[in-house]
Amino acid sequence: MAENTKTIAESSNNTIFPNVSIRLKDGTELDAILNGTTYESGQPIPDGTFTDDNLSEVEINGTIYRDMKLICSYPWDEGTRFALREMTQQEIENRDLKAQLQAAQLSVAELTIIVSGLMM
Repeated sequence: MAENTKTIAESSNNTIFPNVSIRLKDGTELDAILNGTTYESGQPIPDGTFTDDNLSEVEINGTIYRDMKLICSYPWDEGTRFALREMTQQEIENRDLKAQLQAAQLSVAELTIIVSGLMM
């Protein structure tokens, strides 16, 4: 274990927070402490770690979650404090519809180029 890595935490009222093992889709492993609804890592987490693709499948203590969303991430003590949550069904549907719309717009743009080339 790296020096200065937290393995367990206690609050001022002697509450002990459990260790949590988190694995993102790309295999990135994060060791953190669960503090209420946020996680605290003992090491800084680089920007760009919590991408939409990386959060599409997250394993937390052996349980796999799909379609997670980053709520916040900021420097904390010697590491990073962050919060994750599962996307709602409405958010998932909106994301999928947006992707379909973008694909349709790309197809229309390609067809426009083809048709304009045929007209010349």
